[in-house]
Amino acid sequence: MASSEPKSPWLLLLPSAPSNDSFDSLRAAYSKAINQTVQSISTVSKISKITHRLDIAIAHSTKRSAKDDPPGSHYSELQGLLGNLYKLVCITFAELEVGIEFDNDVDVRIILLDSTQRHGVSMFNVQTLATCYQPWKHVSSTEDTQGEELLKSFHHLRKPSSASSAPGLDVSQVDAGTDASNLGSRQDEERISTTNTAKRHYSVAVGGTFDHLHLGHKLLLTMTALVIEPDKERPRTLTIGITGDALLKKKQYVEYLQDWDQRQENVRDFLLSILGQDPSAEPTGRSYDTETQARSVREELEKGLTINYVEIFDPFGPTITDEDISALVISAETRSGGKAVNDRRVEKGWASLEVFEVDVLDAGVSNECGSKR
Repeated sequence: MASSEPKSPWLLLLPSAPSNDSFDSLRAAYSKAINQTVQSISTVSKISKITHRLDIAIAHSTKRSAKDDPPGSHYSELQGLLGNLYKLVCITFAELEVGIEFDNDVDVRIILLDSTQRHGVSMFNVQTLATCYQPWKHVSSTEDTQGEELLKSFHHLRKPSSASSAPGLDVSQVDAGTDASNLGSRQDEERISTTNTAKRHYSVAVGGTFDHLHLGHKLLLTMTALVIEPDKERPRTLTIGITGDALLKKKQYVEYLQDWDQRQENVRDFLLSILGQDPSAEPTGRSYDTETQARSVREELEKGLTINYVEIFDPFGPTITDEDISALVISAETRSGGKAVNDRRVEKGWASLEVFEVDVLDAGVSNECGSKR
């Protein structure tokens, strides 16, 4: 079991996603690269007994996109892509017997590269990825033309900074899978990219326990960041409701649960990493409500984005106290909670929230991954 002492993360650059982004196509395109990279990092982690982070940056352009499309109009497409990629990671961990529960040998995070960078605050292009705050020292790409071009562009744009002060990068190449161009075309009628209405959301909420942050949590948090409007001219807020310790006292295996402060810090570290921000910087403010005994942490980032991490003691949290929230991201297994929230808002005479649903990894994959410690 690896410790969580921070180390310089690794970066795997993957070329454009297959136009047919089914799980089988993604597996054919990326399985070799992910397998080889995870295996290398896992070996290092087991020797050092320290968890190492792997950021996987995958090039992707949303289909039939227009300049003024709101992020929500591409929710289904992006959720399908990220869900299948995390599923692939999950299966890879199980096949390699890499720790995936509690303290992981490898902490995987997926980043989307979009040349337009129009469809979410957590999307990068090669330039913003190369120049953002992330202390990558090990960078890999696939051994094909697209992979080599992606690595060349990244390396050219990567400048020495406080995050990458060491001279040069440890650069390597990994096996490429099936050429993405040979994997067929997406059937547009099967992928509904506008399952949600084309609204713009400047205040988005999500809630959960977020204990021992796992792949499902990472998908949920990433999709939450992708829903919010990237417009830098208006203030935007992400509200992350994190279940308070008091509600978990009767939960099974309570002795293994992390406390609220640790869970909040893990969520913060993940969110800032996919937003290209520095997690070592102190949050803008911390507060404690003496009446509700709720803790909260406020993070004011550049370009008008604020993240509020709030301790919650019921299924509603800020969604029924903050009228400005306009969207809620939930997992499929908590669908009834989204309806309950909107019922309460309607009772108050407020507008209902637009609810975005994140698929749960299918049971077979969850069980397979959960069997490995």
